[in-house]
Amino acid sequence: MFSLNSLGMIAMGQINARLLRHYTPEQIIGYARPATLVMAALLAGSALTGIGGMWGVLVPLFFIIGSFGFFGANATAAGLAWGSGVRGGGGAHCRWPQGMSPVGE
Repeated sequence: MFSLNSLGMIAMGQINARLLRHYTPEQIIGYARPATLVMAALLAGSALTGIGGMWGVLVPLFFIIGSFGFFGANATAAGLAWGSGVRGGGGAHCRWPQGMSPVGE
């Protein structure tokens, strides 16, 4: 199951690369976010009610984890573009959660 979810993330990353030819990273995030929220609602509903059994949980989970292929790269690109007028601003904007982590670097 882990390998299938990883395959979904890789596939979504490849689809993302093709979509970037026609859309901005912000537009892709804007389209992917509602679809991911719907999948999360389906996952929660299926897990709480048992409707769909195992597949009712695994199929939405596949798409939720796969959506990381859209969000990771596009959020980084948007963050770097946001701080492009300030020296180091974009990199600092994308990196601040790592600095807040108790795990360290």
